[in-house]
Amino acid sequence: MGSQPANATMQLPYEIGVSGLVGQLRRTSFPNNRIHDVWAAGADFHLALGQAVG
Repeated sequence: MGSQPANATMQLPYEIGVSGLVGQLRRTSFPNNRIHDVWAAGADFHLALGQAVG
């Protein structure tokens, strides 16, 4: 996401990122086999407030 810069040397005024994970962790050691469902979500952002701050 975010707006596109006019050229490669300009920085974006803002950036937003999101991520996620859905799956299983499997432990297959004898005699205790275990399967755990895992869910995760993440987000981050960057906001340029000016030349000296950002």
